[in-house]
Amino acid sequence: MAYNGYLIKAIDPNHQGNDYIIPLHWVIEKTYKMTYSVIDFDSTRNSAGRLIRNALSHKVPHCTINVRPLSNTDLNTLMSNLRSRYVIAKEKKIELSVYIPEYDQYVSEKFYIPDLELVIRRIENNSTIIYESFVLEFIGY
Repeated sequence: MAYNGYLIKAIDPNHQGNDYIIPLHWVIEKTYKMTYSVIDFDSTRNSAGRLIRNALSHKVPHCTINVRPLSNTDLNTLMSNLRSRYVIAKEKKIELSVYIPEYDQYVSEKFYIPDLELVIRRIENNSTIIYESFVLEFIGY
């Protein structure tokens, strides 16, 4: 399937269609990075120096985006929507459908989300926190 209007969609773990698409307006332009890596197992070089490659059929996706500065309300919306779709909460494991530009298609896989590094830009009126842009990363299993 070709590009369908989103980059990252969190899949409802109950498969009831309650999926969550990360809004494109929160993603900083030119920061969507996606690799769909081939895994090598025991690849070696022979005595002539030629690579003897043992590529496995399973590929591992790795996706990162830079998120625009968000308020604490918007950050909570983003993260609560992701958390509510965790397959295993303590691992921050989540099933995503992500766009693979190399193939112009989507792949659905399990990912985990590494810890976020959030920096406060400012506090407005003692009630609203504005965070600096940050990296949101998804690492495939």
